[in-house]
Amino acid sequence: MTSASVEHFLSQGTAVSSHSWLQGHRDAANRSLTNSGFPTRKMEDWKYTDVSSILEKNYTFNKSIPPEGIDSILSSARIAELECHDLVFINGIFSRSHSNLDALPEDVVIGSLSELITSHHDRISHFLNRENRHEKNGFVALNTSLIEDGAVVIIDNNVALDKPVNLVFVSTSDTDEVAQNIRNLIVVGTHARADVIETYYGPDSTNYFTNTVTEAYLEDGAGLNHYKLTEEGLDGYHVGNFFVEQKQNSSLNAYQVSIGGKLARSDLDINLAGPNAEATIYGLYMGEGKQHIDHHTTVNHSSPNTRSNETYRGVLGDKARGVFNGKIIVAKDAQKTEAHLSNANLLLSSEAEVDTKPELEIYADDVKCSHGATIGRLDDTMLFYLRSRAIDEEIARSLLTFAFAEDVIDKIHYPQIINRLQKKVIGKLPDSSLIKDFVS
Repeated sequence: MTSASVEHFLSQGTAVSSHSWLQGHRDAANRSLTNSGFPTRKMEDWKYTDVSSILEKNYTFNKSIPPEGIDSILSSARIAELECHDLVFINGIFSRSHSNLDALPEDVVIGSLSELITSHHDRISHFLNRENRHEKNGFVALNTSLIEDGAVVIIDNNVALDKPVNLVFVSTSDTDEVAQNIRNLIVVGTHARADVIETYYGPDSTNYFTNTVTEAYLEDGAGLNHYKLTEEGLDGYHVGNFFVEQKQNSSLNAYQVSIGGKLARSDLDINLAGPNAEATIYGLYMGEGKQHIDHHTTVNHSSPNTRSNETYRGVLGDKARGVFNGKIIVAKDAQKTEAHLSNANLLLSSEAEVDTKPELEIYADDVKCSHGATIGRLDDTMLFYLRSRAIDEEIARSLLTFAFAEDVIDKIHYPQIINRLQKKVIGKLPDSSLIKDFVS
């Protein structure tokens, strides 16, 4: 099945427009995918996540923009009342008519990869797939092989972006089995600052596949706040990879939230490549029904005096399954490293399941590193406390679940995103209308 899937997906490349400087990357990705195929459960990093349900379908990359109902879908996908530079992609293709790129600041390049790939050839080609990302796994290889569109955000040295960049990716079709292949590039120059939001959204009624790769490069002293909101429809499949390379004195705040999708896999790879680089990561995944949500993170401390702090929270109900694997690697010369990793999981039913595996690989001797993982149910003492104050048991359980998720949501900088996620979380809880009265 894997071989047939490779052949099917690569055949989609015949419709992809070609740029000569990209051909070398595409050819290498084709070879990598042909030789290695897609991940299987025999691979350690994929042992708990079976992607055969994606590979057995005949997904096609639909280039049409559905004219009916798209405004309503986009209204749900956008973040209410957030003033931002807005890029909208529908089924993987940039829609200028639905985007808002008016009054961009000077020394800033924001737009569609398909439109900028020629006019900004030198800058894009210097960064895109620079580390042979396609060798990571078959889905990254597929993404590289079929590169056509996505978002480009380039911030010049010493520029602080005036408002966030909101990248909205919507999958929708009158027919099932549509796919989108997205490649994003973020470059934050020396002592520059930017906030970038990626929202992935689709209706529950459509079976579709999103394959996305984002590369971010932070130059000396750069700062990036990055938010990824995976809100796919309940019949949607999502595989996402986020690669970050940080030079000295740079700072990353990354927020990874997964609350949608039949199967959602998100990989985060950070390389702290310069002294005093720092990364802070917050993650929240919430599953119900038979959802499968998988988060894999790798933080490479390649230079001395680097710091990372990683906090993930998982909430699983019904027959949902969660997977978390967090790895910290400290290189031999990365002395004075400080790295911490925490993963806590809340199981709301006896049939919910989570597999968690925090890892440390330390090759230096002067470091401060810690990691830990917990799996549990709601605290009986706290339940008793709320019940003693005349709060219904079901409402008390929902309040405690909300508070558990809120521990991550509260760390987000934008109240508009906080409000959106609070509503999403509350909407998944019993007696949601009553819960709103308690948390408002």
